[in-house]
Amino acid sequence: MSADPDRNAVTDPSPAESGSKSGGGRLESRLMRLETHMQYLATREDLQKLEIQLQYLATKEDLQKLKVWWLGGIITGMALAATVAIAVLRIFATVVG
Repeated sequence: MSADPDRNAVTDPSPAESGSKSGGGRLESRLMRLETHMQYLATREDLQKLEIQLQYLATKEDLQKLKVWWLGGIITGMALAATVAIAVLRIFATVVG
């Protein structure tokens, strides 16, 4: 079986063929192909599971909020580190000097 279902697609038989005995084999062939491809279609249960999973994915707005919080945390951390460094340098200057 090929990965491309359209590659093996058969055109609809003419009305004369579909009613004749020679067209019956062709219809059976088409039906078998359709049944084979049906196994790859999503069921309602599959779609419901997907919908439930989609509820937990981040939206563009969620990612923008996260970026703001992340940048705010970095800036706050750098300010805190600078404050601590200045305090340590002052203590060190009073002890040495």
